[in-house]
Amino acid sequence: LEIAEAKKLCAVLKYKATRQATLIYCSVSTLSKGDLVFIKKIISAVKGQSSWMLVLSMGALRNKNYLAELPENVFVFNRVPQLKILKIADCSVNHGGIHTINECIHFQVPMLVYSGKRSDQNGCAARVAYHEIGRMADKDVDDTETIKNKIADVLKNSKYRINLKTMHQHYLKYKEQGILTSVVNEFITKEKI
Repeated sequence: LEIAEAKKLCAVLKYKATRQATLIYCSVSTLSKGDLVFIKKIISAVKGQSSWMLVLSMGALRNKNYLAELPENVFVFNRVPQLKILKIADCSVNHGGIHTINECIHFQVPMLVYSGKRSDQNGCAARVAYHEIGRMADKDVDDTETIKNKIADVLKNSKYRINLKTMHQHYLKYKEQGILTSVVNEFITKEKI
């Protein structure tokens, strides 16, 4: 992270701690420019929710200054150390990338998946919904109110966390049995997160 981004991230962590805010992490760094309407809907969904905060990782889209004034509970970054954010996140809004889904399972973070509609993202989103470790949604259909209601459901419905805990335990059993690949095994045993 750049120094300015690192300082901003420290401010985010302080905001979460002092306000006991619910952290919603949204990573859309691989979505195309056409998805800025969706990004604005997510920001609007969180605006005015005093107990929520949104950390939005936008990649190169952040540099294009598409977003004017942001609500005080929304923090936009080019990129963040995703593993550190997921470690403290209460919900992940993501585009259905399998790496992020695996990281959410590892940290037991329930998901709201708005598929980027590329490669395997639709299938990954469907599996999140099937296993009830989060919800699948459509970024081209949902309006601001629908997004807000779906985030609220993911945060409040205990079945997602219960199922994540179960799936995480399966991952650990696979590790014990030597079934995992060395890459996944290394990820699960990492302590420097």
